[in-house]
Amino acid sequence: MKIKPIHFERSWPYVGAVAFVCGWLYLTGGSKFPSDPLPMLAAAGTVASVLVGFIITAETIVLSLTGSAVFRKLVATGYAAMLFNYLHEALWGALGFLVISFVGFFSLADGIAPKWFAILFVAFAACSILLFVRIATILSKLLKNAS
Repeated sequence: MKIKPIHFERSWPYVGAVAFVCGWLYLTGGSKFPSDPLPMLAAAGTVASVLVGFIITAETIVLSLTGSAVFRKLVATGYAAMLFNYLHEALWGALGFLVISFVGFFSLADGIAPKWFAILFVAFAACSILLFVRIATILSKLLKNAS
């Protein structure tokens, strides 16, 4: 079975995140997590907040293009709904990363992260970043064609 480009586009951020977590586990055994994770979790929460802001801004940009010829073509081909789906996936991924960072920051009072939390954190971080990369790549192509 040949993988179609649209199937690749839909799934690569998730496959990439799973591959990243598996690689991280293979290379480190899941043991490479800071002994004091609170500064990293605070920084990760900031990164996740910025990602959420960028994604909401990107959605606003897409909505502002609704009258353009490029957007009308997206609607005609059925790709507009997929684009909004990608935006929502990226938003939920970034919000998930924000929540896991927030929960970790306040629940790891002793400064020690259990292995399951480290795996979950790395998974959310990788997934949210790759979902953001997917939408940023698509939007840059869209804006390039809109000009």
